[in-house]
Amino acid sequence: MRRASRITNASALADAHEAALDGRSYRLSVVAREFVGGRPTAFAWERAVVEGPTRYRSDVSVIGTFRQQPRAIGTTSAYADGTMRFVRLTTATEADGTIRFTERGPESGTADGPGWRSVAVDPAVDPFANRTATHLRGVLDVDDAAVVGSFEREGTTYVWIDLRRRPPGGTDAIDSILVDERGLVHEIRHEYAYLPPEASTVRTVVTVRIEPTNVTASPPPWLDAGESPPVRR
Repeated sequence: MRRASRITNASALADAHEAALDGRSYRLSVVAREFVGGRPTAFAWERAVVEGPTRYRSDVSVIGTFRQQPRAIGTTSAYADGTMRFVRLTTATEADGTIRFTERGPESGTADGPGWRSVAVDPAVDPFANRTATHLRGVLDVDDAAVVGSFEREGTTYVWIDLRRRPPGGTDAIDSILVDERGLVHEIRHEYAYLPPEASTVRTVVTVRIEPTNVTASPPPWLDAGESPPVRR
């Protein structure tokens, strides 16, 4: 077992992770659970199929109300067809399609179509690779790291790393990552707790999984297949 008092190349690893996904298709899964006083109170999950930076589909669902918006999970259900990004609008979202993780009043807004809004996509940025890399930078900001295991699969070496940080202000975090020899992080487990004013400990557990594979992003049912999406110039 190797130990390091601090990870000094966190940004380099996060950059390598993002670069390893460049030009690749993959599946993304993010699951967040929140517990108050040891009891489960909220659950959120995101499933995304990423064909490329401008072609993807993501579905986000939330049950319950989070005290804090969970990290790493998406805030919209969206579909990108290579040119435009369509964001789903429902009674549980804001006017711009942002999902409510905490209690807020209803919003109103004009949709571009039957239940969705659209914007042009940025071909230079993979939003899922960028988001998971940003989350990874935060997870890697630790006081202690330990390689706790490794294995080989189909000629690729994978390493499990446990991460721990000193609890500031009554919080604590216990994290781990699974990374391969190319720097691609396949799994991030992030568990943290804090003590809100009402004095019931809130603990959130977030698991991110990335599976490189050949996938195709198909239009979701909420995008009206009977009408051609508007062309924006």
